[in-house]
Amino acid sequence: MRTFLKDSGADGVDVVLNSLSHDDYIPRSLALLVKGGRFMEIGKRGIWSHEQMAEARPDVMYEKIAADTMMEKEPWRYNAYLKRLLGRAEAGGLQPINCHLFDGLEKGVSALQFLQRANNIGKVVISQPSRMLCGPKDLAMLSGGMGALGIVTAQYLVEEGCKSMALLSRSGKPSADAMAHWDWLKACAIDMKVEKCDVSEESSVVALRGALGDRRVGCLLHLAGVLADGMLPALSREHFEKSYAPKVHGLYHMCKHLEIAEDAVRLLFSSTSALFGSPGQANYSASNSVLDALAPAWSARGRPTRSVQWGPWAEVGMAVQKNTLSRAKAMGVGALNTATGMGVMSSVLFAGEALVGAVPVRWAKYLRSAYPETPRFLEDMEAEVRKAGPAPGAGGGGGAMELASLPPEERLEAVRAGIREMAREVVDDGSLATDSPLLESGMDSLSGVEFRNRLVTEFEGVRMPNSLIFDHPTVNELAAFISGQLGDVAPAGGAVP
Repeated sequence: MRTFLKDSGADGVDVVLNSLSHDDYIPRSLALLVKGGRFMEIGKRGIWSHEQMAEARPDVMYEKIAADTMMEKEPWRYNAYLKRLLGRAEAGGLQPINCHLFDGLEKGVSALQFLQRANNIGKVVISQPSRMLCGPKDLAMLSGGMGALGIVTAQYLVEEGCKSMALLSRSGKPSADAMAHWDWLKACAIDMKVEKCDVSEESSVVALRGALGDRRVGCLLHLAGVLADGMLPALSREHFEKSYAPKVHGLYHMCKHLEIAEDAVRLLFSSTSALFGSPGQANYSASNSVLDALAPAWSARGRPTRSVQWGPWAEVGMAVQKNTLSRAKAMGVGALNTATGMGVMSSVLFAGEALVGAVPVRWAKYLRSAYPETPRFLEDMEAEVRKAGPAPGAGGGGGAMELASLPPEERLEAVRAGIREMAREVVDDGSLATDSPLLESGMDSLSGVEFRNRLVTEFEGVRMPNSLIFDHPTVNELAAFISGQLGDVAPAGGAVP
């Protein structure tokens, strides 16, 4: 090095970029550094502190560069550096080093053996194809993309290799429930556009087509949806139009006006309301059923389409916003955490089924709570429950008969305690008073239907009219009514069969 400096007529080097850790390397490099030079340390072991450098060479500007720490503490700065490097690479100013590529994790052993034999010059890379079937050059489009579930899904797409996406939203603003995920997305070096587009309006989708130009959609995720709940007698045409507009008409408008590749993956977000039914959501169930019917039909025509009937999500989505998770849990329906949901999404794309339900269910509890009689399409599940044996607290009516055999005052108190606990679960209020009107304490017409179904199951043999909660609006009044009915069905002599 000294010979090179002498031949070039230089007094020394201006910058040292050091990664060598031997005891003598740093002093030797410093000896070559001109006065006022810069010493950039990218090593990890045996490096000098700022105090050591100041003592040895106070004239030198010394900086330790730790890319891993920068990624964690200053992601915006690291992002900016990567974007600059990416721009230079795309312009041809930077050429990649030699790379030996092994496709798929199953080639991992071969890759390590290749590395062990020192056959490589440059990097040895094991690639893993995207589990979302979305290539780096594909445009991923998400309707409802600025909702909490849309943003979480977009983050997962990026983690799976997506480099270009369009998030469609009526408001164009991110959901307040997913701001941490949104900040993560904004910090990513991807081509992400937020398009203010109401897919239920055909003119809005036509305008979107103009904004996209000749770009083709390589991956379509349809998450848009609106709730317009109401019990069946109160449902109007407007209720159905409100539910159908984003779900059904929105999908039609996108397929009609956007340039979607024939082999593009189409993932439709349906709901278990179309699988099990849901009190007060006949319109929402119907609109999701259209998606469920389209998925197998399109797949049969060579357009890969999947419709997933999602249950409630634990961290994002409509169930969280509507505060229905506790009610669902009380009926035996669990919630999907984000990691599990994203894993299900990936699995569905590689599965052969075009229509899949995704919800954790405790079947014994659900079948008792949701239906006075098990519907035919769930009879197989009921058979499995019977085969597995009785669930804790299943009762099968035995509990009601035991209550019926109690003295009237004890029976009334036991019934009141059971109803109070059930009501508190349904309205998600542990302090609900027994004399508070239920319909003024958080129980609406939808949860009222669920509550009545649970009472029918719990107190088998008691006749409960559809107007039960209106006729007996408090826990105390319900307890008096049901306790009196149980007295009428008590076995002779008070014996429990």
